[in-house]
Amino acid sequence: MPQGRLRGADEKRSQLVNKLTAETSKGGVSAAVLKYTAVALMILNHLTTTLFDFVFEVPDLVDLLFVLVTRASFILFAFLTAEGLAHTSSRTKYFLRMVIFAAASEPFFDLCFQGGFFDFSYQNVFFTHALAIAGVAVEERMREKTKLSKLVLLLPMAAALLLRCDYSLFGVGVIYIFYYFRTGSRRTLFLMLTAACLALLPVYRVLNELIFGSGELGFRFWLSAFASGLLESAGLVIIPLIDAYNGSRGKQINKYVWYAVYPAHLLLLGALRWAVTQGAG
Repeated sequence: MPQGRLRGADEKRSQLVNKLTAETSKGGVSAAVLKYTAVALMILNHLTTTLFDFVFEVPDLVDLLFVLVTRASFILFAFLTAEGLAHTSSRTKYFLRMVIFAAASEPFFDLCFQGGFFDFSYQNVFFTHALAIAGVAVEERMREKTKLSKLVLLLPMAAALLLRCDYSLFGVGVIYIFYYFRTGSRRTLFLMLTAACLALLPVYRVLNELIFGSGELGFRFWLSAFASGLLESAGLVIIPLIDAYNGSRGKQINKYVWYAVYPAHLLLLGALRWAVTQGAG
């Protein structure tokens, strides 16, 4: 891309950042409200998963209800990452920040969900967000050179699948949808997100089974695959809250504190799991 166009793009991005920072709105909710909500739902989801799986048993219906209530956490985080992509002054720094916290969080993620500090069978969701950021950044740089630039977006999705990142190619796809359809109609956005839940998520389940599983796609597998899509679509109930977003930042805390919440709560929950399982042993 010519240097003039790059400078023009940087100037536009800086203007958007300044506008977002200065903007105040009388109605709606701020980015801070969305972040607090997303973090609260995430912690509740991980807390109940840890408690219900390793501390005490609860009826399946109770477990399901907690899962349904907390599904919206990733939807909110995906929206916030897309907003970050739209307004950040440096895509490179944004990507590197995600990668650094992904690496820092991974041992605690493994401790919480795998029972040990180093288990590479499943990677934390920061990697998923980092791959989506990289995909958008590269696609936009290639846009002036080729009409096939959108095909680049498939590479991070494939990487998320092969690296076995949390939410995998589905997660990367949802961030793409929020970013590329952010200026369109809410109806289109909602339909695309629904399609991602009901179609893209089962596709991920199929590919994951073929690559890493037994490869047997019987009736029970298909039932489970589409049920997971329906389950994830429950998170779309949070869309009205996203619609209420007014573009203002709200009362923010240091961004690194936001990022640090993820590894910190995983460490606490992982320690709880270890203490309970060691006591039971």
